[in-house]
Amino acid sequence: MTDQLNTTPKPPRRRKTAAEGESTPSPVSTPPRKAVPKIDAASNPFNPTPRAVTSKAPSKATAPKEKVAVAPKPKAKKTAASATPPPAPSFVQTLLRAVSKLLGRMFLWLVRSFWRLNWRFKLVSVILTAALLGGSYLWLQQVMITTSPVIASFFPPSVRYWASSIARWSQQYDVDPNLIATLMQIESCGWTTAESYAAAQGLFQVMPMHFSEEEKISMTDPEVNARRGMGVIKDCLDRSDGDVGLAMACYNGGPRLINLDQSAWPEQSQRYYYWGTGIYGDAQAGRTQSPRLQEWLAAGGQSLCQRAEAALNLPISTDIPFEAPNIVTNPPPTAALPTMPASSAPIATLPPSSDLPTFDPNRR
Repeated sequence: MTDQLNTTPKPPRRRKTAAEGESTPSPVSTPPRKAVPKIDAASNPFNPTPRAVTSKAPSKATAPKEKVAVAPKPKAKKTAASATPPPAPSFVQTLLRAVSKLLGRMFLWLVRSFWRLNWRFKLVSVILTAALLGGSYLWLQQVMITTSPVIASFFPPSVRYWASSIARWSQQYDVDPNLIATLMQIESCGWTTAESYAAAQGLFQVMPMHFSEEEKISMTDPEVNARRGMGVIKDCLDRSDGDVGLAMACYNGGPRLINLDQSAWPEQSQRYYYWGTGIYGDAQAGRTQSPRLQEWLAAGGQSLCQRAEAALNLPISTDIPFEAPNIVTNPPPTAALPTMPASSAPIATLPPSSDLPTFDPNRR
């Protein structure tokens, strides 16, 4: 019992020497035990219970600080719109999201597959992709040109046969397609090998002086003839400040007619102005029939159109009835009609002649 209470460590045992013999060892003195100070529970740092805080009375010199009461922030009330859940996506939205995800994954797969290819395969893939996209664009453009009504429907079949080419020439040379069809109607009615007594050639009856030496061997080729014919009419439009009637007279009789009074024009150019402005005006007004075109056909143009239909392997029209112009009190507006100078007499009142403006039926 005493051994357990004694906390003083014992000294190590020392061996007896021969000189000491069997002498009795001196008693070992133990140091007195130190008194352990008592630790207050409140001041013990290891005590989990918090120390009691004693509040000191404020001194008389300093007044106690008053706490300022802060008003609590009002909580935002939940409205009915925020309380209601968002509407569920529709079937179309879900389908579009799924398709977009699928396309995105396919695009990433293509990019990764392309990145792993050899540089030769990459070059070939880029060339094939560019060729495919270019061919698709040209095909879609051609489909849109052929399906869209680019010219008026009252033109004869031999002129409407060139509708797709007229649409392409219109975009290529920046000329109104109805103006191109009107020129083709009066000049050749779609006959590619037409030739006048003045040596004008092709669809647009272009004079040889407008062709280069290399182009003179293919003046009747539709593309070559259209390129030179569109160049002439664009030059006439620029000289006449966009006046379509004056440009047609310039196309027929030369630029000198623009600065002349219409009464001084040659009779052929006056008839050209009469037929051209009437047909083009009906086309721009969106009419399904053109009384001026019926007059032109009845005056001798039907024979020219029959030759064009035979050359294009189209059914030959045997009879083209003539319809007199219907005079109405409120005619529809005719957009982009050429204006005539106020000082000149109205050319549109000239009676139709038995000869057509630009060709002699007996010499074709």
